[in-house]
Amino acid sequence: MPTRPLRRILFLQSTLVAVLPFLIAAILVIAWLFPQIDREILARQTELGRSVAAQVDDYLNFPMHHAEGTIELILGKHDGWPDLQHVLEAHLVIPESLQALYIADPQGKILATGLRDDDPAKQRKLSSLDLSTAPLVRDANSRGHACWSDTFVSPLSGKLAVAFALPGEKTMVIGEVDLSRTTQFLKRIALDPEQVIFIIDDQGRVAADQDGRYTARQLDLSDIPLVENALTSSRHGHGEFNFEGRAMIGSLTQIQALDWHVLVAQPVAQVYQSVWTSLRITLASLAGALAFAVAIAFYMSRRSARIFEKLTEHARGLAANQLLPAWPGADIEEFQELAGNLQSMSEAIRERQQRLSTLLSNLPGMAYRCQADGARSLLFASEGCLELTGLNYRDLLESSAPGLNALITEPEREAVRSEIEICLRDKRPFQLVYPLRHTDGSWRWGSDHGRGIWDENGQLLYIEGLITDISARRLAEEALKEALSETQETKDRLELILRSVADALIFTDMDGRIVLLSTSAESFLGLAQTQARGCRLSELVGNPALDEHLGLLLEYHHQTAQNECEFAADSTGKGRTFQVSSTLVKSREGLADGVITLLHDVSRERELDRMKSEFISTAAHELRTPLTVVLGFSELLERETGLDPKHREYLEIIVEKAWTLQRLIDDLLDLGRVDTGKLVHLEKEHCDLRAVLTRVLGDFQLTCPNHRFESSLPDHPVELLADPLRLTQVMENLLGNAVKFSKPESLVRVACETHTGTVQVTVEDQGMGISPEETERVFEKFYRVDASSTGKPGLGLGLPLVKNIIEAHGGEIRVESAPGQGTRMIFQLPLAEPETIFA
Repeated sequence: MPTRPLRRILFLQSTLVAVLPFLIAAILVIAWLFPQIDREILARQTELGRSVAAQVDDYLNFPMHHAEGTIELILGKHDGWPDLQHVLEAHLVIPESLQALYIADPQGKILATGLRDDDPAKQRKLSSLDLSTAPLVRDANSRGHACWSDTFVSPLSGKLAVAFALPGEKTMVIGEVDLSRTTQFLKRIALDPEQVIFIIDDQGRVAADQDGRYTARQLDLSDIPLVENALTSSRHGHGEFNFEGRAMIGSLTQIQALDWHVLVAQPVAQVYQSVWTSLRITLASLAGALAFAVAIAFYMSRRSARIFEKLTEHARGLAANQLLPAWPGADIEEFQELAGNLQSMSEAIRERQQRLSTLLSNLPGMAYRCQADGARSLLFASEGCLELTGLNYRDLLESSAPGLNALITEPEREAVRSEIEICLRDKRPFQLVYPLRHTDGSWRWGSDHGRGIWDENGQLLYIEGLITDISARRLAEEALKEALSETQETKDRLELILRSVADALIFTDMDGRIVLLSTSAESFLGLAQTQARGCRLSELVGNPALDEHLGLLLEYHHQTAQNECEFAADSTGKGRTFQVSSTLVKSREGLADGVITLLHDVSRERELDRMKSEFISTAAHELRTPLTVVLGFSELLERETGLDPKHREYLEIIVEKAWTLQRLIDDLLDLGRVDTGKLVHLEKEHCDLRAVLTRVLGDFQLTCPNHRFESSLPDHPVELLADPLRLTQVMENLLGNAVKFSKPESLVRVACETHTGTVQVTVEDQGMGISPEETERVFEKFYRVDASSTGKPGLGLGLPLVKNIIEAHGGEIRVESAPGQGTRMIFQLPLAEPETIFA
């Protein structure tokens, strides 16, 4: 492209910058202004037409409204015809266009007349007039509201007129309006002598105009398109038309009352005259502004070109390392800023070169540029070459075998060269991994990411790329392979463990879908692991108790949960009982990841428990009969007199131990009922719990003098609907345990508190306490708290029986204890309803 002088370029640019906005603005103004002028003129004509039409409508409707009010006044106050006649004539004075008023009956026969010129002969002639066949009267009667007639030549004045009719229940008012008087009205409201105002009837004829010359001959304007469209569609309109050889612009507006139109028009030349005058002034101003802008552009281009020429000379000197005192144009702020920016640019280039060098030296590898020959002869290499090959950049270039391919081991060198040639031929990047020889004799694994660089003509210039040391990654991959091998071995061992687990082990995800099964679990489900994986455990087992057990664990995110579930009969026809233990598995992040469920078959143990319970119940029943005999005869012997004290003491011991055995047998029988799913038998009655507590506490104070007893009881009776003997049994067990497991002289405290609808009893001792693990089991049958360490006698039947009695009463019991801090046994019972107390 040929070069051009800067002055010419600046002049053309400055001229375009100065002139182009004016041209664009002129084009936009013209493109916007002309349609806008047309729209504005038409809108103004439309608004003018509506204003004139509204005034004409008011002018024509005024006689009708005046006549309507006048007739209402007359009919309301006068009954005689002579008075009515005079009042009619008096009211004709007000509307100038109203020349006659008639009062007729509903059929159109004249009853009274009023004339503006008060001619008696005309009044007599009109009094006998019958208008029943007139179209106006028929239209008014059929429509039931005010109507206007077509134009007609008045018999009174011989001029063009129009009539209106106001129908009523008994009379009809008919008025005649002289249209010749409308000419004066139109002349008054005309804004300009050139303005034309026509009132056009529904046939397109001129009914009135401001000069009157068109009215007399009833000029027909229906052939004008504007009028023709308005007559056919009854719509407003505006536009241009020709009238008597002149181009006119106007608007046509409908008069609602008469279904007539008002045409307001002006000559087009008059309307546009002011517009063209303003436009000529604007164009003249624009041309002057353009000439001034071109002159300014010429001056600024010459001045700017001189400064740039000086800057060019200064830059040449700077490139030739000449010391120049100052940049030219220092007296202009922008050029001074340009000089500073050029200086900053030079410094920034040097800084970026330094930054690029630093970046290349910090790259994790060697960035290179080499020739596209077979040896890949080096043109450039970053400082990373030292760590990768043991040679710096200059040593690498000056080595006896220059080129990257010389660093590759012999077996891989040819394959690398061939792969690079294929990628360059296809003009795509290459990514290769190969070993490189290090000066210390070792080999480094390098990952080479490179591509060819071509010129505009498609000629290959050189190859650029980055080689990173991936030796550590190769070692990590080898370690990963070993880890995968160990993982496979661990998986094999896990499968061996799963095959060896006797209980059914099932691992499910958080949605309850099976992930892993042991061999015994496969037998339990009757499905292989491959078939069961992904299926919901609930669908395969179909046990509501197991579903509820797992659902509660997942819902409340407990770590572990245990339960017993009954399963349907197997192939032998017997049902099975499984102890279900589930543990929530969490990921390293602490999030729930699944559930391990272990199903242990305890059917045999439960069968043994049932047999044991049956044996105990049978034994207790068998022991009760002989024990009753022993008690009976022992009590008879106590009544005998003459026994020596020694024998009587022996006899009392026999009776005491027999009663102890009797209570033990009763406890065994009660527990037998509990094992069968029944609650202990209660003999409920209205009783005072405070009296029960006071009585039992008093007995223990007498029989256990080595312990201190303290009570906190209500001042009023505590009414319950309960079995007092069973409540006594509960308190004897709780106080007996408190005394048994606490040291002499220690305090045993009994408290009773009433709440809304319930009563709470607390038995607290200062004994050895119970661990949390044992607290969970104290209500189990035959369980004793560390019997080997306490050395206290007992069978472990008291607390299970106490729990059953409390629950049979609709209450609940709990234990609060800690080792070395004593034990608190707390139970709650419902109070008796007020209506049951007084029943």
